[in-house]
Amino acid sequence: MHRLHAACLGIGLGLAAVCCLVAWQESPQGPQLVTLNIVARDSHGKPASDLVQDDFQVFDNGKPQRIALFRRNEDKLAAAPHLGPHEFSNRAGVTPPNITVILLDVMNSPIQQQGYAKNQIVHALQRLDSAENLSFYLLSPEGLSPVHPLPSGEEDGASGAWTKQVEPLLDSALSKVFRMNPNFLPEERVNLTYLALHALASRLASVPGRKSIVWITRGLPLTVGARASSTGASQDFEPMLRRLGGTIERANVAIYPVGDLAGALQRDSAPPPATGRPGDSPDFLSRAGGVESGGTLEAFASLTGGRAHLDNNVAAAIQEAMEDGRVSYQIGYYPASGSWDGAFHKIKVTCARHGIHIQAKQGYYAYAARIAQEDQEEAAVEAAAKSQFDAIEIGLSAKLSPSETVAGAVHLQIRINAADLLLLWRGGGYHGQLTLTFVQYDGNGARVSAAKTPFRFNMTREQLDKAMTAGIQPQQDWTIDQKVRKARLLVYDEESNALGSVTFPIDETDRSAPSR
Repeated sequence: MHRLHAACLGIGLGLAAVCCLVAWQESPQGPQLVTLNIVARDSHGKPASDLVQDDFQVFDNGKPQRIALFRRNEDKLAAAPHLGPHEFSNRAGVTPPNITVILLDVMNSPIQQQGYAKNQIVHALQRLDSAENLSFYLLSPEGLSPVHPLPSGEEDGASGAWTKQVEPLLDSALSKVFRMNPNFLPEERVNLTYLALHALASRLASVPGRKSIVWITRGLPLTVGARASSTGASQDFEPMLRRLGGTIERANVAIYPVGDLAGALQRDSAPPPATGRPGDSPDFLSRAGGVESGGTLEAFASLTGGRAHLDNNVAAAIQEAMEDGRVSYQIGYYPASGSWDGAFHKIKVTCARHGIHIQAKQGYYAYAARIAQEDQEEAAVEAAAKSQFDAIEIGLSAKLSPSETVAGAVHLQIRINAADLLLLWRGGGYHGQLTLTFVQYDGNGARVSAAKTPFRFNMTREQLDKAMTAGIQPQQDWTIDQKVRKARLLVYDEESNALGSVTFPIDETDRSAPSR
């Protein structure tokens, strides 16, 4: 049992590591928000961390777009807000994780490239002063095999120690995996690779912020000619790329493929089969044919906002991926409703400031129902509930006290940072659509229960100005199971798909006496 009501008084949340600015606007014409994760560098190749919304211009198929959402994300230590007794915040002096995963593909790469990549990886990692939030996996026919796995929340704090021992760790991992079999059919390798990439992206979805995968590979075919196919007919793998692109987009992952330029430029003698209407496929897809084509390296980078390194420079790709995660920008816009035509839309992002280089995904497939809102929300909340990190896109705090009206319950005074929400002007007021989810865990960290409550509100301009200082403050009572020792509050913004969460311990002093 829980009760929800709203208040508009209190102490506002201070600015934290994620500095946000939202452009409130009228109701959008299109059915869904397109979001871009952008890296900006100055003329010296250094991150440009002081850009503002007006510095950017976005074009969708050549048409300028109105920016509806703008955020700057940094991995700096967040300024801890002032907290009272039994009050907890997701921005209480934490450093947002900046996850980079090295993925050495031993299924789609020849032995020569594997040996070259191994030497570069070892040399690059041994020189790192710190490898915090850096992980390393092998991709083989058996799936993903860890050399150094993603953080589990139980690390010993020696973040850089494993990189000094990376060579024996890698040798041990390589000795346990089954490498590429020359007799593997192309479609078998493609299917196994996409399954592994789906699994990795899904795992990374539970980590907040921008993530990077440095994928060292020869690449995958987008088409297989009839002579190389087990079915005797040509096969087109572009639909698989589109589906994986959706998973990667929702997980906020950028892929930095690394491969051999000579291999990437190989082409099958037969042209790729035509798919869809003329102009539906982007240039890099129409160029990518052949059994051993490396065209997918460009495709993955272009669809995710990463950068393809076709010079086989593994060390440069690792360094670039790690640096790009330290400062980035998130931009969202609503294409016109008639733009959702199922075709590929090219995106161009420019910066008005002189000398700034922009790196962002170059396009998307404009499916009107790419994923149902309910499904997207459920996937995001489920990933955040499982994560060892708190999500900080939306800043929030929760103050605990025993409920005065519900037996065996805790009362939460919640403060949500209004500047982190996408609020739309509708019917004479600023409209917000949030979902509050309260998850309870036992002493072993196992989930006991989860309760979801919608929270809708409309504010005048004066109320919005006040909320920008004081925060938006719903209050809620939740009944607590006797075996619960920890809880997590998740706030999901249905307009922007942004999410924040805060985790706190539960003890007997926090809940009211149980009913008799």
